[in-house]
Amino acid sequence: MHKILWIMPSKKSNYSGVYKYNEELIKIKKKKSIIHVLHTGNSKLYLITFFYKFIILPSYLLFYSNKFDSLVLPEEGYIFLRLFSFAKKNTIIIHDYRESFIKSNKVKFNEKIKQLYLDINFLFLSKCKNIVVPSNFTKNQLIKYLSINSDNIYVIPNIINFLKKKPKYNSKFQNLKKNLKKIKTVMCVTSNETRKNLKLLYKIIRKSKNINFVIVGNINNNLNLNNVFYFRNISDENLIYLFKISKVFLDVSLYEGFGRTLVEAQYFKLKVVCFDTETNKEILSNTATLINKNTKIKKIINYLNTNSSSNQKLRFFKNSKKYSQISVYKKFKKEINEI
Repeated sequence: MHKILWIMPSKKSNYSGVYKYNEELIKIKKKKSIIHVLHTGNSKLYLITFFYKFIILPSYLLFYSNKFDSLVLPEEGYIFLRLFSFAKKNTIIIHDYRESFIKSNKVKFNEKIKQLYLDINFLFLSKCKNIVVPSNFTKNQLIKYLSINSDNIYVIPNIINFLKKKPKYNSKFQNLKKNLKKIKTVMCVTSNETRKNLKLLYKIIRKSKNINFVIVGNINNNLNLNNVFYFRNISDENLIYLFKISKVFLDVSLYEGFGRTLVEAQYFKLKVVCFDTETNKEILSNTATLINKNTKIKKIINYLNTNSSSNQKLRFFKNSKKYSQISVYKKFKKEINEI
């Protein structure tokens, strides 16, 4: 039986898109393979993660990778580990290539440092013959900017899987629950990264009336308004609860490799308002309300206040079903078998 060594991020990152992407692929591959999962520790502390990633994992690969038929690396920050692998096949998952975004936008200093680290990793990508990406957009970015052979790149989209999970109320939601019957709830999943366009989001919120804004993510600069509710690192069950009480999903991110949360929102029949990016058009087709840099805030707010019909909600859900485990495996079976 095929033996796979699958490197995963820290167990404390199990709420992240990168973690979920790998986790869903592991569930599929487990049916026909023996998989040994090796996590990058079990802590949020940077020093512990650093120790695992740059000392423990390279050492483990040097001594034990030859015992496996395949090695899978979970994201672009792990490409350097390919140098330590003696597995017969090496698969590297690239979630996005955002150097072009970094160069054309004024980003924070820590983002520049992170990109420098990733650029060093990308130097070794041309030596890899098995690259998995979540979208055609990401594939085209690698071909265009890194001259990667298209035959070495396999597109496997995110798998959206909530089948065995149920909504779970959290005591953190107490204040939000009091306002649910009074006004519409708009949900956002975001972060402090430049690409997430937080300044625009806050402009929209400040000019919105009679709307609750639920913001999920690690945000430092919070708005102290009665209609804004922040939640960090919540479980999938809590996330489902928030999806179910919301009417609209707003995403003003300027750059994504896939845009997982947009499809998750559609699974719960939420109207999605997002930017007119290549990725969003690819994964959402014509099922989202698209905006651009020239769209006036007043018009965006009108989109948030406009209710969706039953037919539209059904269209949202149908689009999300394209990314179920069954659908992805059926359509991308050949690509998944290459791992």
